[in-house]
Order: sequence, then C-alpha cells, then structure tokens
Amino acid sequence: MGAIQGFPKWERKVRMFLCLFGLVLSVYALHVEVSRERNPDYRALSAAFLVFSSWVSVAGSLYLASILAFVLGDFCMVCVSTYIVNFALLYTNLKRRRAVQEIKEKAR
Repeated sequence: MGAIQGFPKWERKVRMFLCLFGLVLSVYALHVEVSRERNPDYRALSAAFLVFSSWVSVAGSLYLASILAFVLGDFCMVCVSTYIVNFALLYTNLKRRRAVQEIKEKAR
C-alpha cells in the first residue's frame, strides 16, 4: 500500500523535488529579471549555473532518447525537438560563458 494512484513512493518524492526545484529556479529567474531592470549593470551568478543545467538537460535528453529508440522502438517528433533544443541551449550557454570570460579578461 506504499503507492498512491499507482505511483511508487520514491517516484512521488522525485516528482515533488523536481516541482520544487522548478519553482525555485523560476523565482530566481524572476529575481534576476527584476534586478536587471533596476540596475542594468547587474550580473547574476547564472552563467556557470546555465552551463551546468544545460549539461544536466543534455544528459537527460540522451537517456530519454536511448529509451525512446532502444526500449520503446518509437519516434516522437516532440521529444526529438526537445532534445535538439537542449543541445542548442548547451551550445548557446557555452558560447555565452566564453564571451563573459573574455569580457572579464579584457576588463583587467
């Protein structure tokens, strides 16, 4: 009787954690936007976090793509589009981080 509505107990905990993590991330993004409106020179500590979260999303995409292809033996256009977006975000965030580092080096 450890599962409610057919979900194992651990899965409910993981879903709850992911929902809370998404909420915290959204609140932080709002904070960054509001701070940026008040002070155009505001720089958030988000460049490294964006790259890290992009790597995590790419790892998740690779995992889900392997399940889709090898376990389910199926093709999902929405899923593949999401994987492409995650790879594009990683590429963009890596380029952004390099640009920020170059700006910091030139300022020295």
